[in-house]
Amino acid sequence: NLARNGFAFHRLHEGDFLGHPPRRQYDFVAANLFTQDLLRMRDQLLRRVKPGKYLAVSGIALKNLAEIKRSFAASALICRRVKQGKQWAAILYQREEGCAR
Repeated sequence: NLARNGFAFHRLHEGDFLGHPPRRQYDFVAANLFTQDLLRMRDQLLRRVKPGKYLAVSGIALKNLAEIKRSFAASALICRRVKQGKQWAAILYQREEGCAR
């Protein structure tokens, strides 16, 4: 899916990181989860993104979009793009440089 949408990458890791300490940070983290899971795991997701790099969250029901935007705006993320479908949304964030989280 990433290649089909024009993303270039050298390595791709897939995994469930709950219960695992954030030992590594990545240039791009994608989380396609239910709204409540995104809200609950916001800080864990953010810790895995290198400063200046990207977090994509998706699987957001349109009725929950404002809640996600409020929650993630309170963190060290800059909203770069919002994509809306008929019933869902996805957001691309960039982690602020120099963020100590």
